[in-house]
Amino acid sequence: SFIEWRDTDQYKQYSALYTLELGDDVTVDYAPLNLTYKLRVVSIVWDAINNRVESMTLGDKAPNIAKTVVDMDINLSDLRNDMDINLSAVRNDMDTNLSEIRNDMDTNLSEIRDDMDTNLSEIRDDMDTNLSEIRDDLASTLRENERYNGVYINHKDGFVTEAKIGGKTIKTKQNSYDGFAIYDGSTFLGGLGIVNDIVALVSGILTNDVDGDVYARIGDVSVSGSTLTGLGVFHKDASTAKPVCFIWVTSGGTLEIYNLISGSCFSLGPSGALTYWYTSGGVSRNRLTIDGNETVLFSPNTSKSIGVDNTGAYKYSGGVKTYL
Repeated sequence: SFIEWRDTDQYKQYSALYTLELGDDVTVDYAPLNLTYKLRVVSIVWDAINNRVESMTLGDKAPNIAKTVVDMDINLSDLRNDMDINLSAVRNDMDTNLSEIRNDMDTNLSEIRDDMDTNLSEIRDDMDTNLSEIRDDLASTLRENERYNGVYINHKDGFVTEAKIGGKTIKTKQNSYDGFAIYDGSTFLGGLGIVNDIVALVSGILTNDVDGDVYARIGDVSVSGSTLTGLGVFHKDASTAKPVCFIWVTSGGTLEIYNLISGSCFSLGPSGALTYWYTSGGVSRNRLTIDGNETVLFSPNTSKSIGVDNTGAYKYSGGVKTYL
């Protein structure tokens, strides 16, 4: 716990300097403007609940407090007499005015109801007329397929932009069906759409830049005579070159990554098993599998392998597993 310094014996003689009372003079110094001004405490607001000063007002000295008290007594006496007279007159006026107000309100409410019925009828007629005019204006303003600098609208495609790029007619369409889509003629190339309630970038081919030589094709790709659905990475023109790498997921949930130049492949099964194998001429040459607590390196052509499991290192040959 803590105590205030003014309550200690060492600072007892200075405790009065920490307290200001009503009527005390205070010297205010403002160093930036080299000003010194004397003011008096003219008001203190005390918080009786929390037993503390809520606010304090500094002001100029009163010219004569005795005169002020006498003037206040005289003014209060006159004020009481005036208030008694005025309150009596106000009560009489209020009784009269309230009666007149009630009568006026009854009359005005009746007139307001009649005016509202009339105005609502006129508003309905005006709205019907305006809507009809708006429909006619829209029909004449939004002319279907009217082009301006390759931009036009129609009811089927929505907002359309069209340009010639590389000898092809490329269109962008924005509508409730396509979202934002890019077409080569009538062939869909990609765009932005909603897939499983998520905004997704849809594209068949991705590249690093406009003049880039590395492409990725999403979809069906021919790999070693088989058509697989996944992601193929191409060097140079994706329309004619063969993929150098291919990534796909089997129906069983295994992720496979092929290097089609070296003939090697990595696969990661749903259980966490990691397998690497190397093929040459369509024949698997060797294979490394890491599955749980066992690592195996074997040659499929010789049915021989070596490995390590929880027991230790072993070799496998002729159907016999021998620990080393």
